[in-house]
Amino acid sequence: MPALSLPEDGPTVVDMFSGIGGATIGLVAAGFDVRAAWETDPVASYAYQVNHTEGTDIAQFGDATDVRPERVPDDLELLFAGPPCQGYSSSGGSIEDDPRNQLAFCVPEWADAVTPKLVVVENVVGLQDLHGPTHSALVDALADAGDGYTVATVRLDAADYNVPQARERVFLVAVREDLPTPDQWEPPVVTAPAPTRTLTGTALPGYDTAGDALNELPAPIASMPPADDPIHETIETVQPGAGEWGRHRVDPHTVAGHREVGGTIVAIPPNHVAPDHAAETREKYAEWPLGYSGERTTSRRLHPEEPAPTMTVSDGTAPVSHVGRSPSTPSEPVDDVRRLTVREVARLQTFPDMVTFAGTRVEQYRQAANAVPPNLVAHLVGHLRETVLERDPRSADVTTI
Repeated sequence: MPALSLPEDGPTVVDMFSGIGGATIGLVAAGFDVRAAWETDPVASYAYQVNHTEGTDIAQFGDATDVRPERVPDDLELLFAGPPCQGYSSSGGSIEDDPRNQLAFCVPEWADAVTPKLVVVENVVGLQDLHGPTHSALVDALADAGDGYTVATVRLDAADYNVPQARERVFLVAVREDLPTPDQWEPPVVTAPAPTRTLTGTALPGYDTAGDALNELPAPIASMPPADDPIHETIETVQPGAGEWGRHRVDPHTVAGHREVGGTIVAIPPNHVAPDHAAETREKYAEWPLGYSGERTTSRRLHPEEPAPTMTVSDGTAPVSHVGRSPSTPSEPVDDVRRLTVREVARLQTFPDMVTFAGTRVEQYRQAANAVPPNLVAHLVGHLRETVLERDPRSADVTTI
């Protein structure tokens, strides 16, 4: 995580369309006090509850389009929202009349009702590139909310901010008219394609790579149903009576387990289960070069010395790992060739290993891949905290998570 100071009394924030809480983790890392979250998907909402609200005073709600000002603090400083992006995304078909495209417009309704100091709306670049009229309408609606906001569209690549993944996103940043706007809307980049120095002399390390994120993980456990594997508890186990539905879904109370590998006891993080591939499938993947990118988003393979490609939710299918045989590593075993585990996807998204994803394998993968990377959020909102909310930025002891 980026090193950001944590004030004793952090600025208040709510997280709308929270998913499992990628934004929440980044907000906390940047010193914000998360007070509430909204999510309608029952499995993602349950996972958010277990990972973030147990033992805290974070309130949790369902439908973000149900605007109720009493559910947010009177002095709300930041409203963060990541509305569904599938209708805007080129990989999702860029559907103009997708009803999910209208969900983003509840955000200016909230801004009008509760007038936070800052509003941040995160989405795919297709919102701006492929749906210009919708983007313009959303900017106008935010600008007109309350007594008025100054709105900027910020495009960021997660790879520039300690994320081992090339993932470009747009953020609509709205600053209330009575507050100063940043001299620079984008947070300063902290990593670069190769070690370099900026024009101001700042030294930047090279990008975080897929190998950096994944190579220290132990080998995953063999593919098996949650009810049978030695690491994961099921929803039925934790909540007796959940029935057949719960037997096939990982419960988010699951924590790291241990097993013996080569005479050594190793810790296996949750959601680190190897996909089960037929031999011919492994042989096909082995023909893909490291860094391969085919026409489909599901036809991709990692290169260990480069950031990973964008994690997508297409078909609930992860990219192929860099481990095992490839044209450049013909001596490696083909049995090691496989798609990424959910935990590996989470690592590429910068989720801490303590976060457990719930549900079936596809549901877990969607929760991990669809989230906004916590590191990216931390850098953006930390920058806004310092340049907008704190008029006199100051040095302080840093805390990381």
